[in-house]
Amino acid sequence: MKISAIGNIGYNKRSNFKNNKISNSTNSIASENLITPSLNQLQAYSKISFRGRQEVLNFLNNIEDPIQFKNNFSNKTPIEDIRKVFSSNPDKLEIFLFEKSDEPILKLASDEQIKTFAEILGDKAPEVIADLIAIRDKSGSTALYNASTDGIKAIAEALGDKAPEVIAEAMVKQDKDGKTLLHFVNENKIKAIAEILGDKAPEVIAKAIAIQDKYGETALHCANAEEIKIIAEVLGDSAPEIMAKTIAMQNKNGNTILHYADAYLIKAYKEIFKEKTDDIFQKVLLTKNNNGQLPIHPTYTRTDLNLHRLETFIEVAPNATKNALLQKCGDETYLKFWKDLAE
Repeated sequence: MKISAIGNIGYNKRSNFKNNKISNSTNSIASENLITPSLNQLQAYSKISFRGRQEVLNFLNNIEDPIQFKNNFSNKTPIEDIRKVFSSNPDKLEIFLFEKSDEPILKLASDEQIKTFAEILGDKAPEVIADLIAIRDKSGSTALYNASTDGIKAIAEALGDKAPEVIAEAMVKQDKDGKTLLHFVNENKIKAIAEILGDKAPEVIAKAIAIQDKYGETALHCANAEEIKIIAEVLGDSAPEIMAKTIAMQNKNGNTILHYADAYLIKAYKEIFKEKTDDIFQKVLLTKNNNGQLPIHPTYTRTDLNLHRLETFIEVAPNATKNALLQKCGDETYLKFWKDLAE
């Protein structure tokens, strides 16, 4: 019987068999005068087809699903896993990094992971990383807000020559609470950022510390003694003038920085303002908050800490403190108030 006789079961074209190129070892059924395939021949063909399906399945199983990868991603995801998924396809990495998420991928990443992202992205890294820094989470913060010191350095390294400009822009942007990056950093991060900014550092930091959040607080309201010393170093000769304006700024409750300041912070400002401290503190120590309280009003419950704080004010700004003590506190003066407290 000619092959045309079995056309209804799919074998009406000899070329189909020729194209399949079934070898003689599997009892090839491709010939000029084909007859109906034997059972052995069909089994051989079936085995070849099955091997093909298995290869497809293997191929599919070897492809990492970026969505699944994203769901399992954290700062502990091994570097080798990142390389396995993305090294051969930088475009896939770029898509992955920009996937919408409650927590942007770059914000979750460790410094070593960021370095790996940049390595895979190659020449596109500065542009991609710059765009990623602009992505905000639900609170309005970016990858820089929670980044470690090494993470900030890794981001800057990935940005290359764009780092000073991009970081400068990021420093004055605010989250949903109005806070800037400087509200969240510690002394080590300030040093790292200043190094990245280079000659732009004094100008950028000066702008950043003047920005108030929705509570009316600047980054200096949140800073400890060591942090303000580093900020002053970055500001250089202009530090006393710039920081004098900032410590006088009141938050929504009317509190200045000196309303919050402990003895260590007061002494730190003395190091910055030097002989100008008394004059600078004059106005601030006479500023009342919304409750009518001056900065010399006790802020602690323990008497020794209260007295230590007042003692420090007297030490660094005796004239300004004396003027404040002579102001009224309720029906009496602060002087009488403190005398009673000290006894």
